[in-house]
Order: sequence, then structure tokens, then C-alpha cells
Amino acid sequence: MQLALIATVVALTVAVASANNYGQQGTGDELCWTFGAHARTAMTVAGVAPYINGHIGVSPGTSYSGAFSLLDGDKLSAAQASPMAAHVVTMHAEAMAVDVFEPLEVEIGGKTFLPGFYASTSAINLAGLIPVTLDADGDADATFTFRAETTFITAALTSVVLTNGAQAKNVRWVLGTGATFGAGSDIQGSILAGTTCVFGASAVLHGCALAGTGVTFGSGVTIVNNFIAK
Repeated sequence: MQLALIATVVALTVAVASANNYGQQGTGDELCWTFGAHARTAMTVAGVAPYINGHIGVSPGTSYSGAFSLLDGDKLSAAQASPMAAHVVTMHAEAMAVDVFEPLEVEIGGKTFLPGFYASTSAINLAGLIPVTLDADGDADATFTFRAETTFITAALTSVVLTNGAQAKNVRWVLGTGATFGAGSDIQGSILAGTTCVFGASAVLHGCALAGTGVTFGSGVTIVNNFIAK
């Protein structure tokens, strides 16, 4: 009886520790935790497996379609990813409720932004080949948040670049609905979408992709979550 009780306690302890590795107790940042991507309903790959740094999770849904190439992460079950599912809902609601911000025009191509919280009452578009520049003005802790009531859409081969100490871990793109990244886009920062994240072929994201419904990867996408401590 005593041995059975000890075994039960050990099993529960291991289970809790294992679950904690997938949650905020991990070594990631405030938004991404230790995830490269999370969707609440489905995660789909169309073509060559995406290269993703960090865990991937679908919860409360369970649908994975296609192959994934993961570094420093695992393909999690709905139960394992459930803390992140709740976290995504909370973080999205909080960001959408912020009422002090700088107005943001729809087209941001070619513009330079200093740290701050910027919001568009409609969409955010990045259409031109001239990159968007985020300038931290020498402050490595400076934060940039860009919010759209609807979508964030980038054309092929567009980019967001960092300068003067800006870091991808301090950049967030918050969307009322979804994000769509054109083929070969190179985007700095993490995505917090109310509905979907869709990546064109060979797109690169320096952050994590968190979606209220689904994440879809075109062929050869890369997600680099460098916020996970080694």
C-alpha cells in the first residue's frame, strides 16, 4: 500500500513538472512562452515542412496536418497546449482593449517608427519593397506594438528591420482578425491574431505565431523564436 502511494505521488509530480515545461514556467518570454506557434483549432502545412524554433500546439482543437521540423520544441497534444490556449485568449483581449495609442495609417511601407503603441482603426498593410524600420533609439528594452482592428497583410519579399538596439522579442503585431504574409516576407516580432495566421512560401518570422483559430504554413516557412533560453 505504501509503495503504491509513493508511486502515485511520483507519477503526479512528474506529470505536473512535464506540464509546467509547456507553460509560463518555461524559459520563454511573456507572450510566446516557449512556443513557436499555437492555434486554437488547426495547424496546417502545405508543402515543405516549416522550420520552427519552439513548441507547436493546437488546443482546444486537435488538428495537425503535414510535417513539421522542430528545434528546441515538441508537437504538443491539446492537453499539453491548453495553458497556452487560455493565455492567447487573455493576451489578445488585453491588447485589443488598450485605449491609449498613436494613430497608425494603413500602409506602413517605408516608414520608421520609434517605440510605442500604434493602432489602426482598420488594417495594416505592407505593400512596398522599402522595409519598415523600428528604431529603439539606443534602448534595448524599448517595446513596439502595432494593432489593427482587422488584418495585417504583407506583399511578397517585404520586410521589417530593427535598428539602434531594437529587439524582435519586444515587437508585437496584434490583429482583430488575421495576418497574411506574402512569400519571402521577413517579419520581426510576434503575431497575436484573433483568427488566422497564413504564411506564404519561404516567409520568415522572428518571434511566435499565436492564432485564435488556425495557422497555415506555405512551403519552407521559418519561425525563429530566439527568446527561449538555452
